[in-house]
Amino acid sequence: MTPEITIDQLSVKLMGVDELNLAIVYGADHFEFSSSDLECDGELYFKRLSNVLSKLTPDGLFFNFDDESNSLTFSAHDTKVCREWVLDELIDDDGSIDRDTASTLLERIYECFVQIKMTSY
Repeated sequence: MTPEITIDQLSVKLMGVDELNLAIVYGADHFEFSSSDLECDGELYFKRLSNVLSKLTPDGLFFNFDDESNSLTFSAHDTKVCREWVLDELIDDDGSIDRDTASTLLERIYECFVQIKMTSY
């Protein structure tokens, strides 16, 4: 049985001045992603990512992350959110955030969720 994680323990922060970092903080664990690898406006991307994560994660809602199917399952609603939906939400209409860029950081976000699950046992 996999542990559940409460979202109110998870926060997303923007840090840095010259180089933007996205930090996902879960308890004592701190996962940081740099904008230097992104070929787009890092601030815009991270703001969009933060908005998407907040849509996915209302306060106090439990979720399970399934790394095999790359989906988040919310226990309160028995709802699965697949990576394709998240990608579609991240990509903007004017093309400043393309699918490859969105996919690259999304991979790292999912890796972060896997690490959080591993440290939650």
